[in-house]
Amino acid sequence: MLTTALVAARYFGGNLVLGQRYMEQHWGQQSLNKGGFNRQLYALADTLVGLFAPFGQLLKGLHTEARYVIDSFPVAVWHNTRIPRCKLLTGKSYHGRCASKRSWFYGFKVQLVATTDGIPVDYYIHANSEANQTGLRALAPDLPKGSVRYTDAGY
Repeated sequence: MLTTALVAARYFGGNLVLGQRYMEQHWGQQSLNKGGFNRQLYALADTLVGLFAPFGQLLKGLHTEARYVIDSFPVAVWHNTRIPRCKLLTGKSYHGRCASKRSWFYGFKVQLVATTDGIPVDYYIHANSEANQTGLRALAPDLPKGSVRYTDAGY
């Protein structure tokens, strides 16, 4: 289950269906239906969060170059025209604008700290209406002394 999710994230752009299909065809793994797979993966959320923090610290220690990229990206739950029908999120704090895409949407922002090779070492998820600076203060990346941070104009 967890292997399938990691294979999907690494090789199929996060497409769980393609990851399941690959694991079934090449490794003979019996696949669940889409809903069952998502429920089991959701049940592992705390385990994944618990695993990410120590691995992130380990990767920070191993990254001898000490150069990090900090940026944010949107995760749209609903498009602007469908907001009144949204049952997953409630409140205006999730409604905001993505300047790079020149559009309004309903969802989250993810603040991400990654190595210059693109390996994520820390993250913070917050409501879309919060500014990047607010998310960065909440993230408070614990980077090694003397490390270089590359950010965009939003920071």
